[in-house]
Amino acid sequence: MKKTFLPIDAYDPMLDEEDPHSLIKAYRDPATGLTLGLSKWFFSGAGYDMEQTAAGYEMRQCEVVRYLDSEELYEIRWLCNG
Repeated sequence: MKKTFLPIDAYDPMLDEEDPHSLIKAYRDPATGLTLGLSKWFFSGAGYDMEQTAAGYEMRQCEVVRYLDSEELYEIRWLCNG
């Protein structure tokens, strides 16, 4: 069964052998043309609920826009705003 999202937070260019550009294409939804991923959404001080997550973040859905070779990072666009 194919995964429906790209776990971008776990990508490490030193360990992962797969080409990140190919991964973006492989996970692209043909119906929407989007590549969806999960990434860490960090909470700031105001209104932060410690019981929500002990680590100060939760995994939230995003669109994977592209991979930046020069920075070895995925560029994402959040699909939510808080």
